[in-house]
Amino acid sequence: FGWTLEATDGSGKYLSIVHEGQVIGGLAVADEADTADHRAVWLSSVSVADVDGVTAAAVASGGSLILEPRELPDRGRYSVIADPQGAAVVLLRSSTGDGIRRAPEATQPGEWLWIELWTTDLGGAREFYTELLDYGVEVRVSRSADEGESASSSGEEDESSYLILSRGGENRAGMMQLPFDEANPHWLPFVAVRDVYASVKVVERLGGHVVVSPDVVGRHDAAIVVDPAGAVLGLQQWPRPSAQEGGR
Repeated sequence: FGWTLEATDGSGKYLSIVHEGQVIGGLAVADEADTADHRAVWLSSVSVADVDGVTAAAVASGGSLILEPRELPDRGRYSVIADPQGAAVVLLRSSTGDGIRRAPEATQPGEWLWIELWTTDLGGAREFYTELLDYGVEVRVSRSADEGESASSSGEEDESSYLILSRGGENRAGMMQLPFDEANPHWLPFVAVRDVYASVKVVERLGGHVVVSPDVVGRHDAAIVVDPAGAVLGLQQWPRPSAQEGGR
């Protein structure tokens, strides 16, 4: 992705991910990583004004507490919760502000592009996140559907639907039914790449493996991969290829 890693706290257990001069994430060493079944995981953050209040509301709504609210130097106050289906997410009030969100059409390779919740209970997850974080919901017929391809005018979803979560007039995330029986509910972040087929070759060369190949994706423009430590990540070719370029 062209990322660089910078040590920030002197402990050797946390590295900031820097892309084009901007800190876009971090890599942390988990202290409990001595268990045989430990795998790395990407944790995504959602901005909230009151970390303690939203954390308490999440637990009251059927979620669970993974890490209680605490302060992180130079980052802000945060907690880690899991929704009722078990998908973990960070609740964060940043001490430096949320920054400016780049418009999708301006997203560059190596940047975070999108995030999806893969869940075992689409209706339950919809209720949890809309009540907790005040999201609006649009129901689409599939992940790759255009804005005009809504599933129904009533906004009702079924297990094949793809939900778009929005707030402030901006699409924030997607939700879909978990497609794999052997996987657990989780939030899946996507990184923009220039050529998804070239990127999956690099994944395999560096010791990762491909879970979902671009060949089986509707527009042949995305993939799901696992890094050598076990963390699952989405790759999205951006901008999306046209039909003439092999997309659908």
